[in-house]
Amino acid sequence: MAMNATADKPRHRARDLRQARVDAGLTLDQVREITGIHRSQLSRMESGQASVNLARLRQLALLYGLDETAELLAPFARAEEDDTA
Repeated sequence: MAMNATADKPRHRARDLRQARVDAGLTLDQVREITGIHRSQLSRMESGQASVNLARLRQLALLYGLDETAELLAPFARAEEDDTA
């Protein structure tokens, strides 16, 4: 079974995802309307109960006004680089 870059990330990264959304002034319902991601899936990602792939993280980071070098994405970007090395 292949493991994605986010499968072993600690739950505090999920809290960072939630905090980024809150800091952007967005509700789960607003993010759902903009991205098409189900509200329940967003909630599971923010609680650490569901993994988030790098493409999805980038989508959310852009929406939340973060750049790809932000603390939120840095560990995932490094993991992706390690996977391709």
